[in-house]
Amino acid sequence: MNCEQLRNHLLEGAAAEGAAADTPEVRAHAAECSTCHELLAARAVVEALRAPTPEQVGDLRSLKQQVSAELARETRPGARLKSLPTRARLLLALLFILAIAVVEGTLLARVDMPLVPMGHLLPVLGLLGLLGVMATWAALRPLFRRALPRSVELLLLVLCLAVPVGLSFVQPATGHPVAERGSGADLLHHAGACLVHGLTLAVLVWLAFRVLDRQALGRGLAGLIAGMGGAIVATLALQLHCAIPSAPHWLLGHASVGAVVLVALGVRHALSKRA
Repeated sequence: MNCEQLRNHLLEGAAAEGAAADTPEVRAHAAECSTCHELLAARAVVEALRAPTPEQVGDLRSLKQQVSAELARETRPGARLKSLPTRARLLLALLFILAIAVVEGTLLARVDMPLVPMGHLLPVLGLLGLLGVMATWAALRPLFRRALPRSVELLLLVLCLAVPVGLSFVQPATGHPVAERGSGADLLHHAGACLVHGLTLAVLVWLAFRVLDRQALGRGLAGLIAGMGGAIVATLALQLHCAIPSAPHWLLGHASVGAVVLVALGVRHALSKRA
């Protein structure tokens, strides 16, 4: 073996998988040629540097496991919904909210619906619907867009809390006998029934947001806004479902949905941080 043959041997990668260059011919030539001896020594140093350390091997395994877990999540049934374009996900969320409103306004409509002044009902539904749309837009905001300013998120949370409270004092009396259930000994019973009804709807809306979420709910106050959006939808549904107009009933059974949701999500967030 001469110098040119040894260099070609190395360039062709015969030694790339370990000690393939350590053959009798190579050793015999390197013992007589100082230049090739240095070349082999340099090659050994390069191979040593290329060999991964135990730490690097551990990092690569961890990265592989993370990638495998992410790929597994992408094959779950809900992954297809998350992969939809932002407009499609927003539309699905709004259609779900609309379906709740339709069911509450038809199958579960309040018994005094024919007596409710449309001049009051339609503006209230419009206001609550607008807040629901804003909460949906903020909760499912795409990750590639800049997060909303904290002041805007706080304002939206305050509105979702304050509007149901304000509506508690402007409910018109329709004269229907069922309105009397909102006072006296029956106050807590019927307020509790509305609270459970509202919380059920709020949880359903929040779960819908979670199904459609691309991890945006973990950014800023989006998670709280999603919950309060559910509370607003619950308030809208109860406006169509409940015929008790008294302020105490509304405060305890309707407006309190948002407060309960906010506290529950706050506790959940605190527990997740500790974990």
